[in-house]
Amino acid sequence: MLQSPQSCYGLLQIEGPDAIKFLQGQVTCDVTLATRHQGLYGAHCNPKGRILFSFYLFQRTDNCLWLIVPAAQVQQAIKDLQKYSVFSKVKINDISNLFPLKLLKSSATELPLDQQIIHQDDNGFIRQRSGNYWEIGGTPDLNRLPGDLLEADNEEWKHLDIQQGIAHVYPETRELFTPEEINYTLIEAVSFRKGCYTGQEIVARMHYKGKHKRHVHRFLLNATELPLPGTAVLSANSAQKIGELVTVARINSNQIECLASIQDDEKLSVLFDTNNEKMQLLSLPYAIPVTQGK
Repeated sequence: MLQSPQSCYGLLQIEGPDAIKFLQGQVTCDVTLATRHQGLYGAHCNPKGRILFSFYLFQRTDNCLWLIVPAAQVQQAIKDLQKYSVFSKVKINDISNLFPLKLLKSSATELPLDQQIIHQDDNGFIRQRSGNYWEIGGTPDLNRLPGDLLEADNEEWKHLDIQQGIAHVYPETRELFTPEEINYTLIEAVSFRKGCYTGQEIVARMHYKGKHKRHVHRFLLNATELPLPGTAVLSANSAQKIGELVTVARINSNQIECLASIQDDEKLSVLFDTNNEKMQLLSLPYAIPVTQGK
């Protein structure tokens, strides 16, 4: 295959006899549920319950965890975790150059998801993302993949995340969102049964109040320039700010799709702040809960 352009995602490794115990005390998801073949999304929060960085986690070996993290966040994520790792037997490293990530699309007819979504060998891993998209880390054996394989660009990769309702935190939105505000409680990226972790008290308190009225919704927007995450969106009814863009991806020269964290009751009347363009609501693969009362 041709040399890939810089990936929009990087790979962080946490290795050592305390790897699972250490990360369990830092992140929102239940790390003990991650296996070699099935991973989970999660976030690392500050003590106020605001997300520092987001990730997809799976197990490489018994004492080694791999985290797929937005590339622009990898180095900061290492610094964030190292502050808490002083008394744990772990090493935290960026292995993005050793196992570069890419997204491949198969020309084959769309296939069902494999029960074991992640396949690993000594040279890397294959993670099935949909019926014909696979994330590849390193240089694993690709013979198990059907059809001709084409490498997708970063915009197509982010668009896949948007279609699946998977929001990530970038440098522009660091410490801006709580897990609930980007739907992490809806994609099993937050565990309310595990023990304490950084920010856990705030995250749990907000959840059990049961009146959260802000979530991520998916939109189509007419725009020629790609806005940054964190760009404000407004209410068409009041022209007041009601949220921010979370993830954006260009789908053609004049349109983008995005995930925006907004007040739920404004989802049908959202304006893009830069050009006052009304945003068209699109569906998500999961339901947003309806909150009753004030």
